[in-house]
Amino acid sequence: MPTYDPTTKTYILTEEEQNYALAEDDFDVHITGNALDNILTGNGTDNRLDGNGGRDTLIGGAGDDRYVLRSVDVTITELADEGDDLIISYIDVDLNDHANVEHAILDGTALHATGSSGSNQIYGNGLANILDGGEGDDILESAGGNDTLDGGRGADQMTGGLGDDVYVVDDLNDIVVEAEGGGTDRVEALIGFSLAPLAHIENLTLIGTGSIDGTGNELVNVIVGNGGNNILDGKAGSDRLEGGAGNDTYVIDADDTLLEGENGGTDTVRITDAYAPATYTLSDNFENLAVAGARDFTATGNALNNNLTGSGGADTFKGEDGNDTLDGGGGADHLEGGKGDDMLLGGAGADMMIGGLGNDLYFVDSSGDTVTEEAGGGAFDRVIAKVSYALTANVEYLALENAGGNINGTGNALDNTMFGNGGSNVLDGGAGRDQLYGATGADTVHGGDGDDSIHEAGGDNDMLYGDAGNDSLEGEGGDDLLDGGTGADSLKGGAGNDTYVVDSSADLVTETAGGGFDTVQAGASFALALDAEVEALTAMGKGALDLSGSDTANALLGNAAANRLRGNGGNDTISGQGGKDRLSGGLGNDVLTGGSDSDVFVFDAAPNRKANLDRIVDFNVRDDTIWLDNAVFRKLGKGTEAKPGKLNKGFFTIGSKAKDKNDFLVYDSKKGVLFYDLDGSGKGKAVEIASLKKGLKMTELDFFVV
Repeated sequence: MPTYDPTTKTYILTEEEQNYALAEDDFDVHITGNALDNILTGNGTDNRLDGNGGRDTLIGGAGDDRYVLRSVDVTITELADEGDDLIISYIDVDLNDHANVEHAILDGTALHATGSSGSNQIYGNGLANILDGGEGDDILESAGGNDTLDGGRGADQMTGGLGDDVYVVDDLNDIVVEAEGGGTDRVEALIGFSLAPLAHIENLTLIGTGSIDGTGNELVNVIVGNGGNNILDGKAGSDRLEGGAGNDTYVIDADDTLLEGENGGTDTVRITDAYAPATYTLSDNFENLAVAGARDFTATGNALNNNLTGSGGADTFKGEDGNDTLDGGGGADHLEGGKGDDMLLGGAGADMMIGGLGNDLYFVDSSGDTVTEEAGGGAFDRVIAKVSYALTANVEYLALENAGGNINGTGNALDNTMFGNGGSNVLDGGAGRDQLYGATGADTVHGGDGDDSIHEAGGDNDMLYGDAGNDSLEGEGGDDLLDGGTGADSLKGGAGNDTYVVDSSADLVTETAGGGFDTVQAGASFALALDAEVEALTAMGKGALDLSGSDTANALLGNAAANRLRGNGGNDTISGQGGKDRLSGGLGNDVLTGGSDSDVFVFDAAPNRKANLDRIVDFNVRDDTIWLDNAVFRKLGKGTEAKPGKLNKGFFTIGSKAKDKNDFLVYDSKKGVLFYDLDGSGKGKAVEIASLKKGLKMTELDFFVV
């Protein structure tokens, strides 16, 4: 019979006894075995079963039982729903090996305890324990020593106690509790995690591969990232932040230390308002810097491709060696790109931007912004402007942003490339061989000096001026004005009713069929290409000009000087206006008006009543004359334009038909029609040359042969 200790309420087996089972009426009593292989059986109350050595079997039954585990040879039997049970283990224990037991306490020299899939409570013993909760909402608590507490899956509560403890966190609802003075402790987080204020935990390490964030507290923290893109924020205190691989962001304040390895991703330092002094230089392996707050800040980059971003203050940023992006944000900023192909964004405020070496890009959004580019500082420097802007020296490119609306752009002495926006812009290339591109909006574009190229887009009514040089101007839709200026220019209007201003016979006008009603205003003698789809040709200025139309129907208009106007093909309308003009319709049924002064009407195409019959609107026998080309009118004799031949008196008659064999020209005064009769009064039929006013007192003196 076992010995009973009433103080501890424990039955203690003698050396000879092997098995013992508690009676059901023994409430909350316990059993301690001996060195034999005991079978100890509890009852329905709360029992403590301790085999005390040997290959024991412990059967708790119902009630909240406690099993003492001293050997791996001990078997614990606990059925489901038989209470809230606990193992007191002197060896490493895994609750998965002991079904239906919920909790464990380490004792003696045991180090490791592992929970099951349920909600476990696991307690350490003061040594360097490893407590793993497994699945479920677990409670882990060490008792001193340098412990590792891993709650596993579920919302776990972990308390470290004394020693330098490590907590593994994988759930947003995990709770870590550490007493003040409890050692230097670390959280290893599989999720984004913030060390709670006053939690007395110093360090945080992000584990796993995801892009998660780590935030410190008021202590001196060490925060280590993982291979993802981490945001590390030490908060208050002199913290050490180490990002590792990935594109990491370091949020720093005063006295923080940053560690970043080579090839560790594209990393950003974010300066908080708490950082002092207001100056910072990026150390090696850090690419970017972002400054918060409205204070004035000075920042310097390194040899990498840096991105320095300001906020509301008047910042001073210097990019150093890489291809840097400097963004001043608000305030009147001072930005220096240094070496490399840099991007400088002044932001709000009157900013000073200095690109340095390399092909730099400047963003201008204020009329107070200044751009400085040194000679030889780059082959292609650019400005993107939200306001009207004139390129400063050594900058090659200008584009107006759509957000700017109706703003203007001006080039410099270099070969510039300029782009308008969706508003109505004025672009002026200035000197150099410029390329100018208008967009939508009614633009006015000047090439300036040099051989320029001007291109328009959209259907608005644009005005394009080549100015000096051999320029190329190209409109699109809309009723455009194209003025090449001096030089041999190429003008192409596109759709719409376009107006071309030419000042040289070397100018080239190109229009496509169906491209609107187009007009050439000529300040110099000019001939349309025979296939040109231009409808009107007008002499400008005061000088005498020679103008020639195309093979389509043209309207030719002279000026007050003595012009030579030739229609060529098509049914043309030609008006000399003032001056002693020479008008030639060419082929087609043309309408000729000499205007004031003594005019000459030239007929040099084979007459045809249907296809080549001209009408002279205002022929005056006192002032005007008709020239007949002897290559067409062979019977009339000889003459040239330089020395016109007088018409033989016998070759002309007035009447309805020829009266003798040499009446080659017949004017029917009643009908106002002029005929050419190749055989006079012979059998051949007379051909109408032109229609004139009726009743003219014409004589042979009104005609010359050329």
